Order: sequence, then structure tokens, then C-alpha cells
Amino acid sequence: MRKVILIAFILSAHIGFSQSVPKLVEFAEAHFEAHQYLEAIEYYEKIVSIDKQNIESRYKLAICYQQTLQYDKAEVAFVALGNRPDHPFRARSLYYYATLRMHDSAYEEADSVYNVLISMPDASPELIDLSRNHKEGCLLAIRQKKLDRGFTVGVMEGINSKFHDFGAVVNPANLHLVFATTRNLPGEQFEGSQYDGLLPDLAAYEHRRNNRWVYASGDQNFGNVNTHWAEGSGSFTADGKKFYFSSCLGEAASDCSIYVSYLEKDKWTKPVVLNEYVNEPGSENKHPYITSSGDTLFFSSDRPGGAGGADIWMSLTGAYAESWSPAINLGKVINSPENEITPYYSEVFSCLVFASDGHVGYGGYDLYAAKGQSFFEPHVYNLGAPFNSTWDDTYFNISDSIGFLTTNRLNGKILDLFSFQVSDEKLFLSLLISGESLIDARIMSNLRDTRSIDIVTLRVEDYQGYELYEAVNFEKPKPDLIVEKQMGARPKKVYNPEAIADGGGTQGAGSQRTGAGPSYLPSGAGSKARMGFSGGRSEPSRNQGFEKILFDFGMAVLRPQAKAALNSMVEQVSIDNISKISLFGFADNLGGEEYNMELCKKRGEAVKTYLTTLGVPAEKVFVYPRGELTPDGDSDHWFKRILRRRVEVQIETNTPISLLSASTYILRKPNDLMEIARQLGYESDAFNAWNGHPKKPLQKGSTIRVYEPAPNPPNMANFITEENLFEFLHKVELNAPPLEVFRD
Repeated sequence: MRKVILIAFILSAHIGFSQSVPKLVEFAEAHFEAHQYLEAIEYYEKIVSIDKQNIESRYKLAICYQQTLQYDKAEVAFVALGNRPDHPFRARSLYYYATLRMHDSAYEEADSVYNVLISMPDASPELIDLSRNHKEGCLLAIRQKKLDRGFTVGVMEGINSKFHDFGAVVNPANLHLVFATTRNLPGEQFEGSQYDGLLPDLAAYEHRRNNRWVYASGDQNFGNVNTHWAEGSGSFTADGKKFYFSSCLGEAASDCSIYVSYLEKDKWTKPVVLNEYVNEPGSENKHPYITSSGDTLFFSSDRPGGAGGADIWMSLTGAYAESWSPAINLGKVINSPENEITPYYSEVFSCLVFASDGHVGYGGYDLYAAKGQSFFEPHVYNLGAPFNSTWDDTYFNISDSIGFLTTNRLNGKILDLFSFQVSDEKLFLSLLISGESLIDARIMSNLRDTRSIDIVTLRVEDYQGYELYEAVNFEKPKPDLIVEKQMGARPKKVYNPEAIADGGGTQGAGSQRTGAGPSYLPSGAGSKARMGFSGGRSEPSRNQGFEKILFDFGMAVLRPQAKAALNSMVEQVSIDNISKISLFGFADNLGGEEYNMELCKKRGEAVKTYLTTLGVPAEKVFVYPRGELTPDGDSDHWFKRILRRRVEVQIETNTPISLLSASTYILRKPNDLMEIARQLGYESDAFNAWNGHPKKPLQKGSTIRVYEPAPNPPNMANFITEENLFEFLHKVELNAPPLEVFRD
């Protein structure tokens, strides 16, 4: 009632349509960004009733309905947006509509909508890949409807309530069943703003005779652990003396961090938050799973640098208690552009089980197993029925002879605890991923230059050798012949690769560039493919990477080439269109870990400072030091270390943009920039501008930027391109110079 009165007051206090709607949007956006979806709904509903052309508010209202489990309303809103042409939210609305149809087991209809998405020229490559995944999921679900695999999963009678109950694990110290619940427990609980009811707390129940579950109110309850905010389920070490869990602040149960509590004198101590390598600031970090030995922590996080949404990450303990090392993303075979959550690691079967809404599945979150010799090259299996349904199936966990999962399959809304019998975990999982279970072969392996981390014998040395990899880009599929059931056929747009998608171009931030001179951005760069050239214009997207900003050895000072690159990026996008810029700092493998981490931070801060001089608000730029990029055995080389001293730029925008970026050449010999332009056949003024007008001759190991393939192919005796470096180092025998004296 209070919020309804507030809306009425706002409307009466502002004269006219043009004044009231912006204020309502401001309030709605604030609640939406804070994940307070119930409050946001009240504002968005008022906005769209006044301004029926406000497409963004209509889309966010549909998201709010979906997030608050009002699926009928969400479905109507998404299909209306999907049937409306020419707006930036159409593809994503169709995607969400199709996933809701999968919830209702309407696989044929969902399949037809995914077909529409695949054929849309303005759909992002990530959305097309997801749609192809879910098309396969529709076929999987139809095929397995008639199968009886011999497994049984049942609701846990006597323990579930009319509220949310999720994430069951067994406390090995006393065999209590520990889970998170929104039921009313002893102690203070606040009301939540995403769902009706209380924020979840941790509860411990003990099993009595006659299948009775009784709240364990004595020793080892979680009175010291629970707060009035939201606590999520976690896991115990094998000795039962450590419990890792998540706690989320605020009414929306956001701002989540991972904590640990210790068992001392049969009481759980006040929780201690883990370090920032696990709990990266500004990110949601939750769903921890600790291995029995307590040396490896798996968890989910939406921090920058992942595949998209929430990803599964892994961290290792250091030399002293809770000294967790920088987290490792488990790669794009396990992690999809959507969300991967609730990891469980089976040590007896060397297998990671997790939930995802981005792989081939039945709809909603499904459970998957990743099995192989490496986290980066596993086979990914859908666990199939009855473990997966058309709704959300999460929190897989096995404790001795009993397994648990959490699902809302009973009514599509309330989460309940389910269980299943396990006679032998290794045999059980082996049978579970064999036979009719699906190997998600489309996104399996196909990685380049990968480095294995052995799942069985995971060691700190393996972690220290970890590098970031990207999956090979799949070609955009050709449009299928589709039969649209509810979607009317519409004229297709023709994408013009020469146009900057957000309409900003040089009219955006270009006027704020400081002393950089003309940019000479070629309109068609990259249109002529040639070996050793990777520059060109990207596909339109709201989230994409830009060029790598390279640094000199041991330095955090921007080169002229780096400033030219940042000038060109800001020139291409309106500052008002920028929602966030993430800067990931890296160093090579030389020098101490602490020194390199600080150097990475300084490099990121140098880029941030320069962006602010170009007019980008400092509050939109975030620095994430990532530490060393350590080479793999004999792959270490002077040229490779040059490329590892960098800051990677990830830009997120409100509307899709298409960025033009340059390719990088490494100089093998000292040379003058004008002479380089002459050798490669470039026009000297443009070439000079691309590289920031450096005043001194360039030394060996310097890098240059080129927007177009060189008219004269670069001679390997003088230049090494970033793209042919790997091939070069394997074909040409070089004597690498001694390691530099200074640390980097």
C-alpha cells in the first residue's frame, strides 16, 4: 500500500506526461538493478499503462514477472514483444518465451520459436548458440519421454514445507540434514523482496523413528551462522569441522559472499568471509562446494571474465588457513553464456556435477556431469530423467548411500527437497551418464592452445600454469526453413557491417578526445581477410571485448599505441551508451606473485585514468587484476611474454554496438615508424595516427597497430603477427634472449 501511495504522489507532483514517466522509470530502474523485482513490477506496470511505446520498460516488466515466478504473465509479455518488430529486445524476448514453453512441455512450439531465433540476422551469436542448444534439448526431451532408465527420485516426505527448501547436505559430524529454507525459524528473519515470504536461513534437522524429521535445536545448530539476511546452503569438509556457505545482504538476497564457520566445542563459530580472490567485489559469489580434504573450493560467480551469467569457478588453498588463490574459471566447455550454478565434485568418480540453463536440456535448470581428464576438455552429459525435468533441477549432492537434489517440479514455483538411493557412488554415476544420457558434443572440446588441469590429481602447480583460453568461434548458422506457429513471418533486416550499431559513431565521445589527432578509422577494415590479420569490425553486441592494451616490461605507463587504441574505442561509442567497462590486468610469469598482482592493478588503473580523461565516468570503469599468465613448459618465449603484459578491455553498453579494432604486429628489429609504413605499404599519416604518433624509433619487441591487412605481406624477418606467433615459434629455431633483469 505504501508504494501505491508513493506512485500516486509522484504522479500528482509532476505536471504532465513527460515529467511523470521519467521519474517512474528512475524508481523502477533502481529497484530492478537491486533485484527488488516485486517493487519494480508496481512501477513498470504503471509506466507501460501510461506509455505503451516504452519497449524497454515492457521488457523489464516481463523479466520481473519471470524472476518472481509469475510465469503466465511473463509468457504473455514476452510473446507480445516477440511479435513486435524492430526493437532491440525482440530476440531475447523470443528466447525467454521459448524457454517458458519448454517449462510447459510444449517442445514442438518451443522448437519452432528457436528456429525463428536462429534465422534472425540481428540475434547475437551467443543467443543463436543457446537457441541451437535448446532445440537439441527439445528433441532430447521428446525422445526420452518414453524411456524408463531404472532410476527413482522422490520427494522427501516429512521434511519439505509449503515454503522454499533447498540445497540439502549431510553434516558428517552428527548426520543432521542441513539445508536452506524460507520457513519461519527461531531467530530474526527479514522479509524478502523477490518472492513473497521470508529470506532463507540455514536449518539442521535430525531423523527420528517413523520417518519423522525434527528441528535440531541443541548443539551444532546454526544460530551463530544465520543473520536476518539470506543464508544459502553450502558444504562440509569430510571431518565435519568446517562449513562453507553463502550469505546475501539486502531484501533482494543479492550482494552474496562465501563464508566459512568452524566447529569449536560443538558450536559453530561466527562466520568469516573468504578473501577477495573468492569474493570478488561487485560480484555475486555463492553455492560453495569444498572437497573432503578442504584444499579445493568450487563455487558459482557472475564476476567479469566468465562465459556469461554465473559461471563455475575454482580456487585452491594457499600456505595458511583460508588463503585462497585467485579463482580459475572452468572454461567454456563447462560454462555457457547463461548460468552454471550449484557445483558438486565426486572425488570417487572424478566428476563435476552442476546445474545449468545454457546447455542442451529439458528446460529451466538441468543437472549435468562433466567427466574427463581436464576441466577444459571434458565430456558434458545431461543426467536425464528422472533427475531432470522441464522445471529447475539443482543442488545435486551425494552423501554415502543417499543423494539429494532440489527442484520446483511439483508446482513450478516452490523449491522442494528430493532424494534418491545410491548403493555405490562410482557405479551410480557411471551408469547415470551412460546409455541414453546425452553427450553435449556441440560445445565439447574444440578448444585451442589449452592447458590441462587434471581432475584426478589437481595440484597447485597445475593451477599456477593456468592461462585464459577462448573456444573456437562457430560460424553463424544459415537460416533454417521454418514453420512459425505463433510468430508471423516478418521481413528480414539487412545488416550493414560498415555502420556503427549504436548510431553514436564519431558523434558520441569523439569530441572529447584530448590531443590525439585524427583517428583515420577505416570504414571497411578487416573486410579483406589475410593470414596474420585479426582486426576488423565485430558483430553488434551489448557486451564485447576490445583490443589488448600492451605494456612495456615492468611498466604501468601507457604507450602511444595504447592511447591511440583507447581513443578509437571511445570515438566509436557514445559515452551515454556505456554501462560498464571492465579492465583485466595481466603480467608475464617473471617475478614474484605479489609484485605481479600489484603491477596488474597499476596497469588497469592507468587505463582507467586515461579513459576518464576522455570523458568516461570513473564509476563506470572497474579494474580486475588477474596476475600472471604462466606459459606451458617449452611454450615460454620472449615474444609471448610481450603479449602477456596487457590489460584486456571488456565494454558493456545499453544498446548493441559494433567495434572496429586493430591487429598487432611485433617488431623483430629496431625500426622507424615511417619506414615500417613504407615497408608494409600503408599511407604514412594514417599509419602514424593508428600508433599514436610515437616520437622515438621503435625498438625490438615493440608492437604496432594496423587496421587493414598490409598491402605488402609482412616479412617474418622483421615482423611477427599475434596470429602467426604460435606457428612461427614451432617452425623457426630461435635463440631467445636472456631473461630480463627486472621483474614483471
